[in-house]
Amino acid sequence: MVHKIVVGLDVFSRTPLYQQLAGELKRLIEAGDLLAGEKLPSIRELSRQLQISTITVREALDQLVADGLVTSKHGSGNYVADSGVTSLQTLSVEEVRFTTPTFVGEFHELNASLSWSREAINANKSFNDYPFHPWWDLETDYDFRAIGESALDLLHSPRWEDFLVRWTKECMTVPKTYSDACGLPALRHEIAMWLNRTRNLNCAPEEVFVVSGAQQGRDLAARLLVSPGTEVVVQEPGSITDLLAYEVQGAELIHVPQDEDGIDVEHLVTVKTASVAHFITIGNFPTGATFSEATCEKVLGWAEENDVILMEDTYGSNYWHETGVPASLYGLAKRQKQSTQILYTGSFSHLITPALRLGFALVPANLQKTFFRAKWLTERHPSVVTQALALRLFAEGLFDEHLLKVTEAGRRRRKALIDALKHWPDGLVNYSPVKAGFLQALWFDESIDDLLVFERALAEKIGIIPLSPYFFASKPKSGLCLNFLRMPEEKILAGMHKLLNVVLKVANS
Repeated sequence: MVHKIVVGLDVFSRTPLYQQLAGELKRLIEAGDLLAGEKLPSIRELSRQLQISTITVREALDQLVADGLVTSKHGSGNYVADSGVTSLQTLSVEEVRFTTPTFVGEFHELNASLSWSREAINANKSFNDYPFHPWWDLETDYDFRAIGESALDLLHSPRWEDFLVRWTKECMTVPKTYSDACGLPALRHEIAMWLNRTRNLNCAPEEVFVVSGAQQGRDLAARLLVSPGTEVVVQEPGSITDLLAYEVQGAELIHVPQDEDGIDVEHLVTVKTASVAHFITIGNFPTGATFSEATCEKVLGWAEENDVILMEDTYGSNYWHETGVPASLYGLAKRQKQSTQILYTGSFSHLITPALRLGFALVPANLQKTFFRAKWLTERHPSVVTQALALRLFAEGLFDEHLLKVTEAGRRRRKALIDALKHWPDGLVNYSPVKAGFLQALWFDESIDDLLVFERALAEKIGIIPLSPYFFASKPKSGLCLNFLRMPEEKILAGMHKLLNVVLKVANS
């Protein structure tokens, strides 16, 4: 019988994390959940499952060895010591994880003969294949973690407050009947015009579908394009939510490494059997990389040659920090009149607020009817109230005004982060200032454990995202992903100073 162990850890406790882990394992041993002679997972496996550093795991096991509860056999591993504990059944460890589940918790009773139950079981397995949960819900004083959120402090202004008060009074006058699953025609028109003037996409309103956040766009694309066994190219390191959208549909993922331009094209062109490719082309999560025009040219040539449908995810769009609009697969293909099919998705979450749950997808003509049917079945139509709110923002000019404000704030806050990094010792981290988006990656050498930095930083109320858990098909690289959009400049500088002290202590430990 396979026995599942749940370990609860509290990063903000005064008790060091390794002592908490040692205490939890001791409790399980004394309760008979871990039996005498049973082999424990390796240090590296426990580190992977718990997403804490190998140093913390090793310190916890060393303490248990010192207490006589665990014996270490050279070349073999760690075993529960013979302490006289017995049980009526033989149990083995399936996994160890935090009490807060990564994504999906325990299996419920599911009827596997039902198609949705089979998909739910597949989803559960896929979700738990990616165990990293960077404790998003823990409050911190300096939060560089948040993804997909805008500069929320800029929403508090008399102009916004007046607008929201007026809108609250008027919102009940919006249509009370069912609406078009594609979205309000007037809003689709505004989105198309905005994309054309700000991103040079040359798209038509008929191509625009209003979706409930970019994640719904990704999910619908995966449902349309993937069946069990379909080979899908994704970037490495990659966004877990993007990968899951395809894995849940039974895709076979092909991980292609990233470079500073977002994808290693030399590696990509060796892939000949893929049917779909999903690329975050602007401000990638978690690396911050953005495709250059030369990279877009090469990717389009590869897709054309191999008949690959492209899913272009513009995660960090509208935040660009250098001259000119970042290149786009969609826009370039339109200008060159290429036949490559491209779905293009984006969101208003990182421009206004995730609370809107409003995004968009540009869908090729031959996929629009199918996309429409899938969308109609999943939600009938997006919230008319939310769409009408967005439409009013466009009509009153408040959206463009706010967009200018937040993008200028993004440039200032990126500069604050880069200025802070200039005070870090040479050689401590490697990085290239991001060209677009709101995420900056810092890379350590192998001597610095990013998970240990993550733990120690949380203990100091600093939220960061370690990079190593986002490598799935190659050797993990140690580093940090920092969101510089959510905090004002002075707080970024203070947070980076505190973070430097954490990194230096880990580096010298």
